[in-house]
Amino acid sequence: MTGMKAFFGTFIKEIKLLTRDPAGLILLFLMPSAFIISLSLALEGTFMTVEKSVNKYKIAVVNNNTGHDGKNIIDLFEKSGKLIVLTNFEKTLLSEERARRAIIDSDIIAAVIIPQLDKNRDRRAEIKLIIDPGLANEVGSFLQYSLQQYIYISEIARLNIEKNMLQKSIYPQTVEYKANLGTIASNSGDFSIKKYYALREATTDIIPTSVQQNVPGWTIFALFWIAQILGINILGEITDGSFRRVKVSPTSERIWLTGKIVPYFLINLLQVLFLFALGVYLMPKIGLPALEIHNTGALVILTLAVSLCAISLGVLFAALSRSSFMLSSFSAMILLLMSVLGGIMVPKFVMPPVMQDFSMWVPHGWAIDGYMNVLVKQSGIRDILPAVYRLLIFSLLFFSAGYLALKSKLGRI
Repeated sequence: MTGMKAFFGTFIKEIKLLTRDPAGLILLFLMPSAFIISLSLALEGTFMTVEKSVNKYKIAVVNNNTGHDGKNIIDLFEKSGKLIVLTNFEKTLLSEERARRAIIDSDIIAAVIIPQLDKNRDRRAEIKLIIDPGLANEVGSFLQYSLQQYIYISEIARLNIEKNMLQKSIYPQTVEYKANLGTIASNSGDFSIKKYYALREATTDIIPTSVQQNVPGWTIFALFWIAQILGINILGEITDGSFRRVKVSPTSERIWLTGKIVPYFLINLLQVLFLFALGVYLMPKIGLPALEIHNTGALVILTLAVSLCAISLGVLFAALSRSSFMLSSFSAMILLLMSVLGGIMVPKFVMPPVMQDFSMWVPHGWAIDGYMNVLVKQSGIRDILPAVYRLLIFSLLFFSAGYLALKSKLGRI
């Protein structure tokens, strides 16, 4: 009971200290917001250029349909004037697996798999639309809309045929049957469309939009920047003599430290909510693509791991520093260097291979890979576990080293 009371006492004290500087608190939210908005606007054209240069709007059509439907869909895409339709690749007739591999290798942006209709089926035949997860939403929507339009028009044509045949059977002398419908198949309404994603093995192959890069990127930057503020706060309480009161009280160093770091952990979570809300709601208002979140559970787990790693790093900063000036100087250098190497300030997909290798050893790199998996590849919890495990291991290392060094420092007071 005494421990809980001491914890809440330290926690409330820390909250009061934070609210005494509302300008600094607001800056923790406004600074990354300014980076997200300005850089997303400035770099949107660059990201679109990279995406177009890689994908080139080529699509594959694997036509397993022996009727008119396959040819009609191919003609529909070719007449759009926006797509290059491939039915063969490297002089080989495309299969579904080969088309998926071509998407993963960035040779094409999407593939349409047209099935053969089974007369004995009990449900609609499924047209598969396989797309690159990093593809701009507008292009994916165009492909899906084109297929739906074909199905709807074909269904209307089929109904017109049935209507005319019925009228001819009832009024054979007054109704002239005309079925000038070209080669539209009468059974196209028996198709359905389902969208799939061709997932890559390496996150660095994905071309995100500027919003998908900058929102999680600068959120990670803000989360880790709290390490400097926490470190300065802990060190300040040690150097100004405030900690001596803790030593003469029954409160342990562990409870005191926990009470100090929990408010910063909560601030981190509020930062994520605020910055991701900007991506979801504000970005579309200023002409940028909206940030789409498909797996909230994976996002929450990853965010908790990133925040824990940042807080643990703050404890280590406090333990290794002798003064606030020293802490602010070397922590800023380390955090900025980690942001560059981790793909925050410079997107990983434009880095040379050697720099991409460096990013695999930096917590920022694991964090941005995890967010790219969730936001771009629309992966689930299982797919982000490698990044979460690395972040948790480093959190344990940072906190253990920081706590032991801090305990040694406190013992000398």
